[in-house]
Amino acid sequence: MPRTVAPGRLPEVLLHGFAINHRINRHLVANLSAEAWRVEPPGGQGPTKAAIGAHMHGLGVMWLKVTADGRVRAFKPDAAAIVGYLVADDAHHLGPIAMLARPHGHAQAMAGRWEWGQR
Repeated sequence: MPRTVAPGRLPEVLLHGFAINHRINRHLVANLSAEAWRVEPPGGQGPTKAAIGAHMHGLGVMWLKVTADGRVRAFKPDAAAIVGYLVADDAHHLGPIAMLARPHGHAQAMAGRWEWGQR
């Protein structure tokens, strides 16, 4: 049965979910070795894990600047959508990082991205 959110608590609940997502990302960054970040993708095609991580960081900084006034002016339909977008975008970028990490012995660190109840 789905849980309900008390009126007025939705922003708090959304921010809590976003904070968990952030802690998972930090866990993954902390648990990949420096060498793993520099491994070239298969056939030298595509970005390295480090390039993907840098891209994710840059996007985060951009969204912090955009939302600095407490609102997301041009994002439709609402603030809940932006939280969903940001989590989905992180997941989109973590896929290639996981794919590149697995053959180099980092599958366990990448499995941490599913530990929402523990982060």
